[in-house]
Amino acid sequence: MTALKAPGKQVAFSPAPNTGGLTDEVEWLDRGFWILPRLTALYLALAFLLVPWYWPSLPTAERIAWVVGLAVFIGARLAIIRALKAWRARPDRQARDSQPLWFLLATVTGLYWGFNGWLLYGHGSAIETLLLGFVLYGLCMLNAFHTVAAFRAFEVNCLLLIGPLLVRIALPGRLSDLMAALFVLGVVGGTTFIARHHLLQLRRFGGVVMTQLRREKELAEEARHVADAARHEAEVANRAKTQFFAAASHDLRQPLHAMGLLSEALSQRSQDRALAPLVASLHSSVGALEDLFSELLDVTKIDGGAVTVSPEDFEVREVFRKLRLHFEPVAFDKGLSLRFRGAACRVHADPVLVERILRNLVANAIRYTPDGGVLVGCRRRGGRVQLQVWDTGVGIPEHERERVFEEFYQVPDVQQAPGPQDRKGLGLGLSIAQRLSALMGASLTLRSQPGRGSVFTLELPAAAPLSASLAA
Repeated sequence: MTALKAPGKQVAFSPAPNTGGLTDEVEWLDRGFWILPRLTALYLALAFLLVPWYWPSLPTAERIAWVVGLAVFIGARLAIIRALKAWRARPDRQARDSQPLWFLLATVTGLYWGFNGWLLYGHGSAIETLLLGFVLYGLCMLNAFHTVAAFRAFEVNCLLLIGPLLVRIALPGRLSDLMAALFVLGVVGGTTFIARHHLLQLRRFGGVVMTQLRREKELAEEARHVADAARHEAEVANRAKTQFFAAASHDLRQPLHAMGLLSEALSQRSQDRALAPLVASLHSSVGALEDLFSELLDVTKIDGGAVTVSPEDFEVREVFRKLRLHFEPVAFDKGLSLRFRGAACRVHADPVLVERILRNLVANAIRYTPDGGVLVGCRRRGGRVQLQVWDTGVGIPEHERERVFEEFYQVPDVQQAPGPQDRKGLGLGLSIAQRLSALMGASLTLRSQPGRGSVFTLELPAAAPLSASLAA
């Protein structure tokens, strides 16, 4: 328990744990400080509001006393506020160090307005008296904010503020005057007691809320630190993966390429028919290893930002020619037809990335097409061009169409069509195609019907007409 002290009295509170550097008492005092300059401006406004009501009826000496009292009051308040501001600037500030200043501020405020009640009561008509009582009663309630600092300061403020007025009311000694003074005392005393009680409850509730907010802030900070650490670890792991595959691309590609050449030479020179299946299997395995390794390197390059996009206007005819040379023997061995349509279409994109995407799509189509064929087509739709790969393969169920673009994912229970050069991939072809299309800002979509085939559509911007490009 921490005691909040004022001269002659202690009021105990249960502070929340000091987790951020400031106790609840200090935070409450900081919030109470916010209102002090605004209250000073309000006191000035109220003092000037009373001038037209009372100035004509006051003797000269009392006018001078009123003006001097106002100047002393404002000067004292500003000096105390400046001292409290210096206290707030201290990094090691404690609530008890500011208690004398808060108590002095409450005392000065009560003395000045009590002086106003004593000086002005009895001057003017009943309306002026009613106005004076209303102002003093309102200030008494308004100054209940001193409960933030110390309860005794609040009590002293109210006593000094209302006390002189009560004395002036009761001073004639008549029973009616005494009854009026007791009535005013009862009203002010009762409402100030209620106000203090409610402010105490508000402070306690605010302390609980502040404690909860502080705890939530701590948890949020801890979660942020954990997330930052996890993100840092992920970035380190990703960099390590990228560096590993960058090194592997140089150190492993050469022996893989040499193995491919040796297996090809062995298949051509070997005359032993008994070894022919083994040599063919060796050659196929080396080719599969090269293809799978190339796919892994492609993913690493894309993730590492090593793939750059260089768009240009080009005709897809050359891309189709390369695809035909590469895939026509594979399709022929499986008994499939491979056709190309729309080779004269012109698009605005990176020709290298477009070819890589279509290679993955055609390879996937041939792998999962048992009979029929594959069609690669290009057609213009407004200002866009659609490059499409159609197949008559096994198709993809609707609930699997989003996942086929994920890394290392292959549709379960869907077998690839058998063929002499077929080999099972890693499930990276479609993922690479989608990543490359996203890199170019193009869309890659899929439509499929199980048992009847699939169509992948890559949509690209159309190239400028030849006449316009020549004119440029």
